[in-house]
Amino acid sequence: MNDPAGTNTEPTQEISRLNQRIRELEQSEAESRRASEALRKSEEYFRAVTQNSSDIIFIVDGLGTIAYASPSVERFLGYMPDELIGKRSLDLILPGDKSKAVEDFGLALLTKEIAIPDVFHIRHKNGTERILEGFGNNLLDNPVVAGFVMNVRDVTNRRETEEALHKSEERYRQLVENASDIVFTTDNAGRVVFVNPAVIRIAGYKEKEIVGKQYTELIRPDMRDEAMKFFGRQFVKGIQNTYSEYPALTKDGQEVWFGQNTQLIWENGNVTGFQVVARDITDRKRIEKELRDSEERYRRIVEASSDAVLLRSKESIIYANPAALKLFRASHPEDLIGKRYLDFVHPDDRATSTERVKKTMEENWSAPPREHQIVALDGQAVHVESTGVPVQYRGETHVFGIFRDISERREAEKALRESEKRYRELSIVDDLTQLYNSRHFYFQLKIELDRSNRYEQPLTLLLLDLDNFKAFNDAYGHVEGDQVLRRLGQVVKRCLRETDFAYRYGGEEFTILLPMTTSADAAFTAERIRTEFKKEAFYPAPGPDVHVTVSIGLAQYKPQEEMKVFVHRVDQLMYQGKKNGKDRVSGES
Repeated sequence: MNDPAGTNTEPTQEISRLNQRIRELEQSEAESRRASEALRKSEEYFRAVTQNSSDIIFIVDGLGTIAYASPSVERFLGYMPDELIGKRSLDLILPGDKSKAVEDFGLALLTKEIAIPDVFHIRHKNGTERILEGFGNNLLDNPVVAGFVMNVRDVTNRRETEEALHKSEERYRQLVENASDIVFTTDNAGRVVFVNPAVIRIAGYKEKEIVGKQYTELIRPDMRDEAMKFFGRQFVKGIQNTYSEYPALTKDGQEVWFGQNTQLIWENGNVTGFQVVARDITDRKRIEKELRDSEERYRRIVEASSDAVLLRSKESIIYANPAALKLFRASHPEDLIGKRYLDFVHPDDRATSTERVKKTMEENWSAPPREHQIVALDGQAVHVESTGVPVQYRGETHVFGIFRDISERREAEKALRESEKRYRELSIVDDLTQLYNSRHFYFQLKIELDRSNRYEQPLTLLLLDLDNFKAFNDAYGHVEGDQVLRRLGQVVKRCLRETDFAYRYGGEEFTILLPMTTSADAAFTAERIRTEFKKEAFYPAPGPDVHVTVSIGLAQYKPQEEMKVFVHRVDQLMYQGKKNGKDRVSGES
């Protein structure tokens, strides 16, 4: 049958298929462009992360050669990335850690797993040592990377801090473990979580027999409730430090009294327990009990004591032994009994004594020994060493004080200090000239050189040598020569400031240190010494008086100059002056 329109549909269909094909290609190209753009952005992102990382990122090949180093390597190790690419990574590691690094690297090659984090000591480009912590990911089989990706972090400061903390903790641990007192800590329920070895010596318990128990289990049963209330009040009120005394039972049932300093342990604003330092005060408590039980026995003990003993209430002295009468220059006990103890304390020490007496009575505190002054009845100030402990006497708290006259000891100590000072001066002072000796010269010179370098202050050295001194000694004898040396020392002292230092360097040579003085200013001082000494007249023999001259070399210290070089330079200037005619000051032009 003929096509009524007289047309063919096949070309139309072909065009439609072609247009469809074009649309599919365009869609595929658009998707490809989107994928490329996403890949580009991803690459830019990871490149930015890598190059701006706070860690160092290395890529090393299977032989350990560095193929990539992130820019942060310059900040941590001082190298530019290009300086490291192509170098062996092991060359950065210090010798002591290389074998460990080789072992870790070999293990990573075999296991093909993420390397175990480790710490290595690295040499910075400037020569200093840094401590780096790193771990790596084995991507040798990844064709894009083909190496180990290493993340490295500088942990120098952290490790130094950890080391300092470790040493501090170790010192604390040693102190606690070797303490003569028992030290223990508890949790907030009062259970012991730590106790030091002293508990074995004092109470007979092993550590494992104490840890985990309530601390009150060690206290004598009849005192446990009181102890619980005492520490409960401490927790509620948040009292940081307290002192208390309780009887405890040793492992074999013996009673031991402890004086305990207790400190709360705080964490994040909450009390998590307390720490206790417990001292065995059994002997002291026994003495106190004896005093309470028998006043007569107390009198026999203390009245025979060579130390002064006072028993005093809050207001006044109620007992004084014979040694106390002697110490306070009293003729009869009535001269002291009924008087206020604080009235006998020297005004300079009264405030501290008042506080100690108050604390002893109100807080049951045993005052440790201290040195102070009392004023005796004759008005004389006496140095004493005193202690005070609270005692119960006739139902009230009193202070049992022991005083020892240490006036003679203090005088002996003063004499010893003065003697030591004198012997020290003798060891550094030349006896003839009364100037410092050469040994002290080098000691002081080092100090002044360090000060000059540190503060950039000028320092000038003078070296003096008597002219023709050997001829003088040959002609008149060494006794007259000593007189010349002595007079030169006197002249030098007159011409110097208090801040200057003069020394007899040896024989007829002298040195002078002039801190904070330029060579120009020092020249005036040197010239004054030369002219003043030249005026000195000597009469070593009958006839006209004799005058002696001195040649002086001087130079200003050069920053960082070695001590020997500096002294030699001045010495040469002095000899140059002698060659040029003596009796002159020679300095550098």
